[in-house]
Amino acid sequence: ADDEALVIKMTALVEPHYVGLQLNNGWFEGPDQQNYTSSLTGYQLPPASDGARYFIIAHTDPGVTGWVDTTGIERGAHAMRFIFREDVAAEQLPVLETSVVPLAELPNHLPADLPRVSAEQRRAEIAARQAHIKRRWRAY
Repeated sequence: ADDEALVIKMTALVEPHYVGLQLNNGWFEGPDQQNYTSSLTGYQLPPASDGARYFIIAHTDPGVTGWVDTTGIERGAHAMRFIFREDVAAEQLPVLETSVVPLAELPNHLPADLPRVSAEQRRAEIAARQAHIKRRWRAY
């Protein structure tokens, strides 16, 4: 809902070489990654002070790191990928915990020292995404 967030807490016993989360609509098409933070990698979202990563899927920017913008999608899915440098046992794979929380209560479900993101910082984040996408697809 507009006033809720889906919080995905990812705890990794073995740090993956690559972590990626992308939103998808009902046909598994990814939304606009250039103008919205509709995906995040582990590089873009390093672990918090407790060692976990917090992906926060919400219609509204909660002003913290880890926000994944729904871009208006009301129903869909997400895909999370992990790549490891070496084989890991099943019991060493990342553990995901999810919860739907009211946006007003979001701070109670996150580490107190999770970095805050201002509107200006968010605009800079989008500008960086736009530059990266333009560079990635420059030949097309």
